[in-house]
Amino acid sequence: MRTCWLIVVGLIAGLVLAPEASAPAADAIKTGVQLPLTGERAPVGQIIKGSVEMAVQHVNGTGGVNGASIAAVYADSQNSAEGAAAAARALAGDLDVVAILGELFSPFALASRDVVEAADVPYLIGGTSPRTTENAEWVYRVGASDALLAELIARYVVQDLKLRRIAVLSSRVGVHNARAELVVKVLKEKYGLTPTVRETWKPDDRDFTAQLEKPKPSRPMGSSRSARRARAPRSSSRSGRSASGAAWSPTGTSAPGASSPRRGRRRTASSS
Repeated sequence: MRTCWLIVVGLIAGLVLAPEASAPAADAIKTGVQLPLTGERAPVGQIIKGSVEMAVQHVNGTGGVNGASIAAVYADSQNSAEGAAAAARALAGDLDVVAILGELFSPFALASRDVVEAADVPYLIGGTSPRTTENAEWVYRVGASDALLAELIARYVVQDLKLRRIAVLSSRVGVHNARAELVVKVLKEKYGLTPTVRETWKPDDRDFTAQLEKPKPSRPMGSSRSARRARAPRSSSRSGRSASGAAWSPTGTSAPGASSPRRGRRRTASSS
């Protein structure tokens, strides 16, 4: 929770600290927040909402931005691409909203992309798909893309752990499967390695014995002792290891690091 709060503080400050763009002291600076507040991903959305509220309270409690307070305006993406696009339209249609803190989930960010691009409103997202920012002018991803994460994981396994026989395990759907396939692709194209085992599980699976047993007959290289000591780089995704010590499941999340938005119709977007 603390990490998320610190990220949000940085995002809010980066969006509204440009002196030429700040609102008069009497006005609140409205920042849109697009989150899944209902539906399956609502627990994640509510956590981020709490972090946003803490960040806003902190900024306002320390004098605001050039004397102006910050006001968060929430829009529920309703855990769907259609809901995300509708939420983006509602926020982008409010000319007092200077920027939008966007979706954590790439499919929802992609559904909102055309809306924010047409409105010239800075849109900061947590989605890690490389497609979210391709040829985009106003979309800023605040975490490493899946392409970079796959490169880091493959490099760590091959160059740091010195493994040649590798098992890759992941969920068979969604971002985790896509990220695992990117790792497999990098291993093949860059290092000439085909995973000894490539196994998946269904989202509703609760018993992973079958998947974890697969690496054992193949005897992936790397002892369980060395695997326990190994740690992935902080910039890579979280990775899980099987009991054999060489099964990798790329299922982590992203961290911040975005460029400053360029100036447009919004009063607080800074020039580049």
